[in-house]
Amino acid sequence: MKYRFFTLTLLLLLSSTYGYSQYIISTSGTYNQSDLPNNGLVVVEEGVIATFNSWNEYYPIVSFDIRGSLIINGGTVRNNSTLTIAESGEMNINGGSLNLQGTVDINGSVTSTGDISLTTSGGTSLILGNTGLVQATNVTLSNEADIYGEINASGDFSLGNSGAADLFLASDGIIQAANISISQNADIYGTLKAGSPCSDCDSCTDGMLFLSNSGSSNIHSYAGSYIEANNAEFGEGVQLEGKIKIHCDLKITNSGSAELILIGGELEVGRELKLEGVSDCSSDAAISDKLDVSGGGSIKVGETNPTCLESWLDDKGVLPVELIFFSAKKQTNSILLIWATASEENNDYFEIQRSTDGVNFEIIGSVEGYGNSQARIDYEFTDFTVPNGNIYYRLKQVDYNGLFEYYPLIVRSDAAGDLSILNLSGNPLTGNTLKLQVYSPIDQPIWFKLIGQNGVVYYLEEKKVFSGNTLLTIDIEHVNPAMIILQATTGQYSKLLKLIKQ
Repeated sequence: MKYRFFTLTLLLLLSSTYGYSQYIISTSGTYNQSDLPNNGLVVVEEGVIATFNSWNEYYPIVSFDIRGSLIINGGTVRNNSTLTIAESGEMNINGGSLNLQGTVDINGSVTSTGDISLTTSGGTSLILGNTGLVQATNVTLSNEADIYGEINASGDFSLGNSGAADLFLASDGIIQAANISISQNADIYGTLKAGSPCSDCDSCTDGMLFLSNSGSSNIHSYAGSYIEANNAEFGEGVQLEGKIKIHCDLKITNSGSAELILIGGELEVGRELKLEGVSDCSSDAAISDKLDVSGGGSIKVGETNPTCLESWLDDKGVLPVELIFFSAKKQTNSILLIWATASEENNDYFEIQRSTDGVNFEIIGSVEGYGNSQARIDYEFTDFTVPNGNIYYRLKQVDYNGLFEYYPLIVRSDAAGDLSILNLSGNPLTGNTLKLQVYSPIDQPIWFKLIGQNGVVYYLEEKKVFSGNTLLTIDIEHVNPAMIILQATTGQYSKLLKLIKQ
């Protein structure tokens, strides 16, 4: 998939050249849609809160450039051209939906109590920046989307219904929904999460994950990615280098050949792994049509259907190294990587890889494995040549037979002069206080904002931090149990922390 790094705002500022009228909202207040230009550009300036108490979806607005807050109370918002939301911007739709049919660049937040859809319309595309947040009941994408931030749907997330649908989920990107369906091209480096874990698999009401290539396209989860669901169904063309955790059942359908291809990835199924259309293990080819493990990796299942599949997997030598943790610690002039295994079988060595973009990795060293063990083994490696900025590390575990497996990606942020925030309370949050360690290169004020799943702002306050590390606490007793976003903003930097309160 091509990467589309361009700035839509520049295009919007040039729109007057082609005869578009421009309407700048520079004062907070309540506005009428009739105030806006016919086929024009609407700009909401930073720090401004513009409220509309109704909306006609067919009013011909060409473009939005939102740097402040746009609140629409009621009605479906249809955007046929361009929508740009800056880091400081937010768009809240209460009692309505958002239908995007143009080009969208979101670095702030978009919240709808209804649905959000990106439908096919020529060059329609979505870029959700790493500070971007989209929250809605249901989110539907049927065209190109690059996701570096977070999509959070209380209902369903779906990608498909169009040959143009194409998803790139970056390593820091998150898509979370009650149910997830992807049936077009998808390159997954980040996190997909369907539903909350079920305590009883027979009574799960959400958490369904459906992955199928719907033709000649492929769904590829790369090393460092993480996919989680209660139940899942895989069609043809799913390639796994990262980790997939299915709490209950996984069914691999009878739609074609090589439905699931394991390439050094990790698959964990809590209850049953079922190969549809395979009744016994007498034909190796019949199983290989559904499950290709020649690329190595690990599979852990509660039970298999057919039952003989467990012996078939053992015969294929799928890697059985169980990792307890993998983390990075900042030293004076280096980064110390530490990890531990709970058990090992035929573990030859670990290869340590590093990246500055989370996609392209280089080998920086290796550590010899213990071989065979049923006890905990601790390992460490020191990186003495640390580049500036965000650093991504991953482990590649290699078996004596050459089979290999990648373990989850970790990120270490050490950008000189940048703002960094460390959550000291753990995640999920179990208490009523959020403790933070904030590093700032200078003394400065920072705005802290806590945003709930439906766009509710639980907390908004400016706090003074000092050069170096500052310890802060935020009261979260009144925050409902769910995923929340902590946004910290200064004049130069904006940071997001994704948290879960139990």
